[in-house]
Amino acid sequence: SGDENNDQLVMRVVNDVLQGAHYQPKQIDDQLSEEVFTTFIDQIDAGKRFFTSSDISQLSQYKDKLDDQFAMGSSAFFDEAYGIMKSRFSQAEGYYEELLAEPFDFSVEETFETDPEKMDWTDEAGLKDRWRRQLKFRVLGRIYADMENATEEEPFNFEESEASARESELEVHNEWFKNLNDMERVEWFGTYLNAFTLQFDPHTQYYPPRQQENFEIQMTGQLEGIGAQLSPRGEYVTVASIV
Repeated sequence: SGDENNDQLVMRVVNDVLQGAHYQPKQIDDQLSEEVFTTFIDQIDAGKRFFTSSDISQLSQYKDKLDDQFAMGSSAFFDEAYGIMKSRFSQAEGYYEELLAEPFDFSVEETFETDPEKMDWTDEAGLKDRWRRQLKFRVLGRIYADMENATEEEPFNFEESEASARESELEVHNEWFKNLNDMERVEWFGTYLNAFTLQFDPHTQYYPPRQQENFEIQMTGQLEGIGAQLSPRGEYVTVASIV
């Protein structure tokens, strides 16, 4: 397929650059493979709110094989992870929409672990409960802020604050998932390749086409191909000169 052929080409080019042109090349071996695996999973799901324990077990079969796949130009691991990831994104979207539709029960005393390092991967029921606890925690934070900012002229009203907090969280999560869903496969593939480049140094990165254009605009103010030098002016971008 087109994606497969393009993946092979890009992986081989990045492999050649890292091995032949990087100022401090590393051995791409099983140890680096495991580090790439951990980095990639962390980049996709640092908060452990998407992948289940069974997903991680399924993907772990590739943990020491990514170096071999990289050398061959194979995207087998990425393809499998990408399919699971898209499914879990859709599932999580249903979680937060359902959970934010009704008031949370604040009469129950419970805790929420905020440090992902102390969390274990869990099953689907555990994932939904993790989403419930985090959303409840975030809503409670907004309610507390309303309490702190209440005045005699605008006294605190718990029901109104709770409803407003859920509405705000819904807006935040809708925007977050819109951005997730707008990301194309090639951009997620770039994330995977950068799990390799990050093992060499934090400044070596692969940019998919759309990100490369954004990077060049940020660095130079010029987008190759439109024949113009761009310059920011307040909230707008103006054409500074014709190239």
